[in-house]
Amino acid sequence: MIAIDEDKALLALDGNRELLIELANMFVQDAPQVLSQLRQALSVANVRETLYAVHSLRGLAATFYAQPTVALTKTLEDSAANGHLETFDEVELGKLEQSVESIVAAFVQRGWIANN
Repeated sequence: MIAIDEDKALLALDGNRELLIELANMFVQDAPQVLSQLRQALSVANVRETLYAVHSLRGLAATFYAQPTVALTKTLEDSAANGHLETFDEVELGKLEQSVESIVAAFVQRGWIANN
């Protein structure tokens, strides 16, 4: 499974690799916070905040054409939009977290971020 599509992401940014690396660093900072917000929203069954968090993750992943993550977040976003928070069980949250981790691993592999 390919976590990101570097070529498409660069094309969307007119080949600006520095910007792509800057966005990767922003992803690394923002994604864990959004995942935390998602868990918090789910803990109180807040549909609106759950939808917001999943939509935010989808947008972050879409920047890098991370299709596996985009597809997963789209499915979860649709569930949240329909008020089906039961979809967000630990298995699905685990898949989402692993998907985000695979994006970060792709950044490390490319040397865009340091391996912490």
